[in-house]
Amino acid sequence: MKGWSDLYYGENFKRLTQVKAKYDPEDIFNFPQSIPPVYKK
Repeated sequence: MKGWSDLYYGENFKRLTQVKAKYDPEDIFNFPQSIPPVYKK
């Protein structure tokens, strides 16, 4: 689904990706509607 993150998380998505990157960079807490991991190269 295109734009699912905005529909599901709204304006909180950007901040949630920052929290995910800080506290779960290895994507341990993963489920179908979870915040996707942010990979830094």
